Amino acid sequence: AVLLDYGRAHVTAVVSMLASSPIVAEIYGSEGWVTTDPVYVCPTGLKFSQVEGPTLTWQDESGIKDRDGLCYEATVAAKCIATGLLEPPQYTLDQTLATLGLIDQIRTQLLAQGRSWTPPEAGTK
Repeated sequence: AVLLDYGRAHVTAVVSMLASSPIVAEIYGSEGWVTTDPVYVCPTGLKFSQVEGPTLTWQDESGIKDRDGLCYEATVAAKCIATGLLEPPQYTLDQTLATLGLIDQIRTQLLAQGRSWTPPEAGTK
């Protein structure tokens, strides 16, 4: 688990490459929370739960499932190439590098605790 502090916002991330999990994301606020359908990286539905009020749901009716959701990224890449952009305005190189820097910080903290992970050899689990 990783705990991150952003002043008024806090993040807890639990990730495993060795154990099964429901692969959902939940975002909590003072007035309610949002839960994604599995697989959160390609959600097909969202549930909006309110502290006071009804629970609302949204379902993606596009027919896109699982990793087919990467078609959105492919479309953005094609538009960038066609218009001569080197990066999409929705997610810049600086944001990508910041995310990779966060991953490096997590890895450094894990190694400092004497914990590490070695990926399995190809074709094994």
